[in-house]
Amino acid sequence: MNIFGHLFAVLFRQKTRITHRVWLLQLVAVLVTMIIVVWGTEITRDTLMNAFGLCFFLLFFVSNAIYLLVTCWQNEKFNRSQTWRLVPVKDRYIYLANTFSSFIAFVYLDVLEVIEFFLGLFCLYPASKYWLNETGQFIGKIFSGSEFGKAVEVACVLLLMGLAVYLIVSFLNFSQRALIDFWPAGSSKLVIFLTRLLLIIVVSWLVINGWQILAHLDANIEHVLFNIPYRYLPDYNNKINLSGDLGLFLLFDIVTLFLNMVLLDKFVEARPNN
Repeated sequence: MNIFGHLFAVLFRQKTRITHRVWLLQLVAVLVTMIIVVWGTEITRDTLMNAFGLCFFLLFFVSNAIYLLVTCWQNEKFNRSQTWRLVPVKDRYIYLANTFSSFIAFVYLDVLEVIEFFLGLFCLYPASKYWLNETGQFIGKIFSGSEFGKAVEVACVLLLMGLAVYLIVSFLNFSQRALIDFWPAGSSKLVIFLTRLLLIIVVSWLVINGWQILAHLDANIEHVLFNIPYRYLPDYNNKINLSGDLGLFLLFDIVTLFLNMVLLDKFVEARPNN
């Protein structure tokens, strides 16, 4: 376990370098797009606050997608590295260290962006009574009673969706390599096609459920950013079952993680000069 802990620490340091670069890129992009949005308009503090909130939430999801894409590519390159397979631990532990170091660094990125958001609010708050009142009410609503539970459930589901991205990409890569290496050439193409079709169905399910959850978040964001009363927004609370989605995503991640470890141990060979 000491070797596993050291390996995880080394990989996490590598992933946090990507996290810092993506976060800095997102921060610069927020400032630039905010300037573009308010350019040529009457600049008031509330205008700046609206522009900051809009640009931040748009680029929040873009930066998370960029991080996931970059780290997914690096993870799959690492998973088949012959050099890293020389570490004196089982392949499954190397895979776990690789995947969860990326995931924890992904959570770290979100924490940095949340801190950035509140620092931006505090910098623009002092003379913006509208934002102070509205956001204060929103935060109070989130941290009161059942709303706090919903906020935690939404955060957990979104994080599990991020983890699912790593697991799906690894499963697609491992299953393809296993089929190509061990099935007869003629039948492997059909099996690979069916595997991809199954994965498309699974990914579609994830996207649909994720979209509903993001819609629920969007209702709260629009209420805060644009002062739209909840009665004019779709009632997303009654359309999604966060507890059910949380359980489904957790079960999906556990099963996919187990399958990936089996595929890696039994079928996936390391690749030299990686």
